[in-house]
This record gives sequence, C-alpha cells and structure tokens, in this order.
Amino acid sequence: MKSNRIKSSPDDKNQSLEPFREYPQDTTLTTDQGVRIE
Repeated sequence: MKSNRIKSSPDDKNQSLEPFREYPQDTTLTTDQGVRIE
C-alpha cells in the first residue's frame, strides 16, 4: 500500500487523494488528517 501524505495546499489535495480511488467503493479509508474517503 502506498503511503501518500496529504499536502496542505487545496490544489494538491485532490491529486493526493487520487491513488485511493483504485480501492473498492465499499472500503472506507481515512487519511492522516482524518478526512473520510467514500
């Protein structure tokens, strides 16, 4: 599993979350900042 740090820049945030989209939708992931990914 790749470990991607969430950048503080809003412009980079969407790009940082991009790798998580390869996971099944029924898998709930949480970033180090506590942002829930659905």
